[in-house]
Amino acid sequence: MAPVVQITGGPSKGQLVTRTLSNLPVIFQTTLGPIEVLIEEINETDATGDHFSFVGLVVVGTRTGAQVRGQYDCQGMTGTMTLDLNGS
Repeated sequence: MAPVVQITGGPSKGQLVTRTLSNLPVIFQTTLGPIEVLIEEINETDATGDHFSFVGLVVVGTRTGAQVRGQYDCQGMTGTMTLDLNGS
């Protein structure tokens, strides 16, 4: 079973979108420490435009190389990520 990690801090909406469009990693502060994610797909999940779902790859941090699926709230700078390494 893939672990769920709590996001305790991260980028503003502008930083999130800019880094994703520039194909640069996004740094999320988590309960496991900082994790850099190269976001491959991102979608707004609410009408305010502050909540996003994303899919990507961990490029630096715990479980480097893991596939990531996450939810992120740009207002609260919080969310969750599921880390999946080798289909686990």
